[in-house]
Amino acid sequence: MVPTISDFENDSTAGSLPTHTIYDLLSHRRRRAMLRRLDEHESPVSLSDLSRWVALGEADSDGDGVRSERLRNVRISLYHVHVPKLSNAGVVAFDRAERTVELLDDGRALLHRLEALDPSSEPNEHGPST
Repeated sequence: MVPTISDFENDSTAGSLPTHTIYDLLSHRRRRAMLRRLDEHESPVSLSDLSRWVALGEADSDGDGVRSERLRNVRISLYHVHVPKLSNAGVVAFDRAERTVELLDDGRALLHRLEALDPSSEPNEHGPST
């Protein structure tokens, strides 16, 4: 059975996020990749490591390597767009001084939603281990 929006409106695993926010947060592949990577770690992950991991995943899917320009672009977009968006929604904690990101409980709930929406999606296995 294919999930519908109404399936998620009454789902108690969603945390406190409204359905439209969930879809918005999951709409970009960089945010999905970040959430999956953060879920693999108990402690905060440096923005540098997270950027490198996301860039490697994109390079694999695009069929080319990670160039310094791609890594720079990913780091900038994570810092200025994607991490703040997830932080403002309360799914990650972002320590600007330390430049670290940590997954919160609502972030884990968001990942459960992602798995329900796309059970065939696999986490990127090509990123660097941290």
